[in-house]
Amino acid sequence: MSGHQVDRFAQAGLEPSPWEAAPGTMFGEHAHPRAKLLTCQAGSIRFLLHPGDEVVELREGDWIQLPAGQAHSAVAGPGGVRCAEAFHD
Repeated sequence: MSGHQVDRFAQAGLEPSPWEAAPGTMFGEHAHPRAKLLTCQAGSIRFLLHPGDEVVELREGDWIQLPAGQAHSAVAGPGGVRCAEAFHD
């Protein structure tokens, strides 16, 4: 994890959890009861925010902040993806 990404979690007082997904892994539409900060550490991932179908592409070093209750789906890029995320109020 780059220092920039560590700082983003540290500044928010959050402890990130890492995860990986194979190329093309799909995450169906869902929402979380708490806000989520997610950083892309390697590879890429495409988020689709619902409703409205806004597309957010993340590559290494990019991040997204999803508010509590934000419906979204995602698909890992052609090289897979490695991320870190933390939930918060």
